[in-house]
Parts: sequence; structure tokens; C-alpha cells
Amino acid sequence: MKHRIQLVVALASTLLLGAGIVSADTGHSRSNHEGCEDIEATIRSTADFDNFTTAGVIEGDLEGTTMLTGDVSSIAVVNGETLPPLRPTLSYTGQLEITTEDGVLTTRTVGVFEQGPNGVGTQFENIVSGTREFSDASGYLFLNFIADETGANFTSAVTGVLCGVDDSDDDDDSDDDDDRFTRSGRGSSRGE
Repeated sequence: MKHRIQLVVALASTLLLGAGIVSADTGHSRSNHEGCEDIEATIRSTADFDNFTTAGVIEGDLEGTTMLTGDVSSIAVVNGETLPPLRPTLSYTGQLEITTEDGVLTTRTVGVFEQGPNGVGTQFENIVSGTREFSDASGYLFLNFIADETGANFTSAVTGVLCGVDDSDDDDDSDDDDDRFTRSGRGSSRGE
């Protein structure tokens, strides 16, 4: 019996130590890779449901305009026999283009949202291509959004990681790269 208790204590200690190593290794920054930057921004957009698009403005670490083009064939009703959504909910795919003064960033979209007024939703965006400063970009973005009372205007909180951006053509010749991804010139100290 004493041997069994010692074995359980040793196993529990090993598991706790392992959990501590894993949690200590994750750190607080999402961008743990060289040449990557944490992104935070807000998108305000309006839907055109007839064309399954949204057009908007992005502000924050990325500044410019947005255009989401949804794939109508991907729309699917989210159901569940045991635990169905509380409101009518759809999933979809599409493509998001973020146009800044430094180029266009293109992502592949997978999303889910509650239909109607004040519905909430989320999207994840895998970066697939870009132009100019974004030509070698990679990474991902997450959009968590809420519709207004009309159900057609959305405010999205954007977070993610952007890697491989060429900022060598910036007009600012200083060595300070804090405004590398901030197209408003405000700068960002996240992820440094």
C-alpha cells in the first residue's frame, strides 16, 4: 500500500511539473516567431446580404478598408439535436481583403454567426496572399463581432499574428520599427 501511495504521489508530481512547464512555455505574446507582430484592430462594416458581402473600415494596427466576399455555396445551418444554438446560426467561408496604403492583405475566411438583430459571430482568417509590403505575409486573424439592432452593421474586434511584412519602403527613415504594422503612425508596443 505504501508503495502504491508513493507511485501516485510521484505520478501526480510529474503531471503537475509537466503542466507547469507547458504553461510557463506559452508566454503572454501570441507572436513567438521572429518577424511576427501581434495585431489588434477594429472593423466597422455593413452587409449586403443580396451579394453576401460586407464592406468596412479597419482601424488599429492595420488601417484602411475591408471587403469580405462570402461563398454562397458554403452557407450551412448550424444544428444540434441535444444542444442546438439558441438563435438561428449559420456557418460560411469566404475571402477577406484588407486594403491599406501599403498593400492588400488577403485571407481565407471561416465563420459562424447568429442571424438577426444583435447577433454575435466569429471568424478566423488564414492569410493566403498580399501585395507590396504584404507580398510575403503569413499568419492569422480572429474577428469577434456583434451586429447592431438592424442586423446589417457589424463591429468586429480583430486580433491575430502577422508575419513576413516588408516595411523597407516606409517613408520614415528612422530605425524605430514600432509603427511597422500600424498604418496610422501611432505605433505599437505589443509583442516586443
